[in-house]
Amino acid sequence: MKTGKDIEQLLLRRLQGIATDTENQQIEQWAAKATQNRATLTRLESEETLREDLNTLLFLVDTEAGIVRLQRMDDRIRQSIARRSRRWLNRWLPYVAAMIIASTTVAWLFFEILPSNKPRAIVHAGNIQPGGNRATLTLTDGRTITLDETQHGIIFGDKNISYTDGSRLLDQQEFAPTSDPNPPSVVLTTPRGGTYQIVLQDGTQIWLNASSSLRYPTVFSDRERIVEITGEGYFAVAKDANRPFKVVSRGQTINVLSTEFNVSAYPDEYETKTTLVEGKVQICFDNAPNNHPHAPFTLRPGQQGIVGISSVQIEQVDVNQYTAWKDGYFYFNGDSPQEAFAQLGRWYDIEVVYRNDLRTVEFYGKIERNKSLGSFLSILEKAGLEFEVMPKGRGFQLIVGTE
Repeated sequence: MKTGKDIEQLLLRRLQGIATDTENQQIEQWAAKATQNRATLTRLESEETLREDLNTLLFLVDTEAGIVRLQRMDDRIRQSIARRSRRWLNRWLPYVAAMIIASTTVAWLFFEILPSNKPRAIVHAGNIQPGGNRATLTLTDGRTITLDETQHGIIFGDKNISYTDGSRLLDQQEFAPTSDPNPPSVVLTTPRGGTYQIVLQDGTQIWLNASSSLRYPTVFSDRERIVEITGEGYFAVAKDANRPFKVVSRGQTINVLSTEFNVSAYPDEYETKTTLVEGKVQICFDNAPNNHPHAPFTLRPGQQGIVGISSVQIEQVDVNQYTAWKDGYFYFNGDSPQEAFAQLGRWYDIEVVYRNDLRTVEFYGKIERNKSLGSFLSILEKAGLEFEVMPKGRGFQLIVGTE
């Protein structure tokens, strides 16, 4: 006679697609014995029903109370299966099996609710919190100041640097001694999992995304305003017809007068993307020996310039997709898994590893960046991807795909 545990395992193997012919026959024999059994099997094989059960589970799983509750439910159900009659089992099996299958789908969210052939230090992804206001300011003498995480940004004035709430950070003599013959430069750097804002001396506003840096002079010259960026930043440039504003990034220089645009130039990505929100910009290329083979080009609002190693593309895009990060959102509009996980890795400061080739899927939707990693992954998982979050050194590793 098959026990509740036997049936549970057979159903799990069937839904995983690994049940043998003999096991499938055993399942069919069990289902034929009672109407409730057949209803249970039908429920488990219905993708729509499983999705509803999974959504309920995901709603619970992103809270500490929910995790405790699910673990308590799992323990009680398993204990009851061992001591109750088959009649009781038939009544509860839909919930038992649905919970087990959903737990398998989101195994990375649990502290090993299901047994495994090899031990894994699975991390509850809901405990991994999103990034925040984190940055450092490196002065010309090499000193590095860790900026206040309760503040959104800094304002670079004529006589001091202050936080956005008006509290003083540094006086002029501390960051730009008057004895310097040339205006020195300072560097604002955000780590993985950090963003910060800055208002420059001319009134230009810049938002820095995670894992980025901005080098800028303590005083702009009378002829031009030049800054350098690595990573991603959003620029709202103050108008000054007598002093063009230039943004130097990997392989290109953006010439502007008054405009708003986003530039993404991460070292680990092959392309530099400049997205124009309003105004007009011209993109020129470096005069290095391996000079880019294309001539400068101009962008208009709603256009994005994509500069590769030896190629240039100009596309009409939804600018909100590329600027939503500064307003606290992820915005996916047909993004590939690699593109989505690149943003994920930088914001949650985790290493992303792929076990195998990912399914060909596209991600759509607007998601708040203040959610835990578990909430984020629960949304992406609906596309059919599987994850595990494992500890690695002092951080975490997100493993995508199945073994």
